[in-house]
Amino acid sequence: MTADLQQALDRFKVGSDADVEQRNREVDALRFQVPDLCWPTEVKDQRKPQLIGGVAIPQRPMLSIPSLDQPIQLVLNAEKAAHLGIAIHPLSDDAEETTAEVLQGLYRRIEVESRASLARSWAFERAVKAGRGYYRVITEPDPDSDDPFDQRIMIKRILQQGSVVLDPFAQEPDYSDGAWAFIINDMPWAAYKRRYPNSEMASFSEDELSAVGMSTQSWVSGDEGEGRAVRVAEYYRMEYETVSRVLLDDGTDAPEGQVPPGRTARTGNEARTRQEKRPTLYWSTINAIEELEPKQEMDGRYIPIIPVVGRELIPFEQERRWVGMIEPNKDAVRLLNYSASS
Repeated sequence: MTADLQQALDRFKVGSDADVEQRNREVDALRFQVPDLCWPTEVKDQRKPQLIGGVAIPQRPMLSIPSLDQPIQLVLNAEKAAHLGIAIHPLSDDAEETTAEVLQGLYRRIEVESRASLARSWAFERAVKAGRGYYRVITEPDPDSDDPFDQRIMIKRILQQGSVVLDPFAQEPDYSDGAWAFIINDMPWAAYKRRYPNSEMASFSEDELSAVGMSTQSWVSGDEGEGRAVRVAEYYRMEYETVSRVLLDDGTDAPEGQVPPGRTARTGNEARTRQEKRPTLYWSTINAIEELEPKQEMDGRYIPIIPVVGRELIPFEQERRWVGMIEPNKDAVRLLNYSASS
């Protein structure tokens, strides 16, 4: 196993462990949106038909009133009516309105081709209900181009939004300062072998797969045969290069050692130097033991996974929490259901 892959597995474990309680709360909130799942299992068992002292007690009613549906739908409708998007404006003195209009047109085409409103609304709905949602920006081959190497930018939803693992040390609410991220997919063993037939793991026996599952928990799961699943992860990470920049005689700056012809670096009391960290974004696909798709450099300064946040609470006891509309109102909904069922 390479050092880079071991670092990826370590990072994934740190991110998953830091987020496990939040993820459990989000799943509980999403389960609560289904009327049949509003009643706790132990309460359902208590209300089943029983035989007490030879007397048969019939099942008691368990009504589920969807009292949160309307307020949630009002918020979701407001988002759709807002037609959220990006507006491009010239900021610097050198920028022009014409250039901004061209860029705005290009972005509008990306939005239309991607059906970006679907991706954004999908993430927004999860944030409203459970506290957090995600969508992503990717590139893919352009089917309308004659050049097979042409790419187009697409804004896509992430179907299983619980599959996103972000850098827990990021401080910004949109995780724009995060150093790494994962999008995981637990693939059935048969589907994995079809997708990656030449990978090392595809030739593993059941005993070898079980050993991998023991050493890297959650990366190989399920029972032998058709029940086996293998975890495949898209792995984004930022790598930084430190560059020294010096102040030049005309007031501009340049990387040290790359001073343009005709310019000189200031010296003496006027000398200025600063350290700059240049980020480079890389992407690859991995499993627990190997790189399935090789590391490649990507355009951009940010990891292209966009979080959508419902409400972020002030951290306490070293824990970060995000809540939507369901979790804080679960007790009130249950009280209404219990009262109506009585």
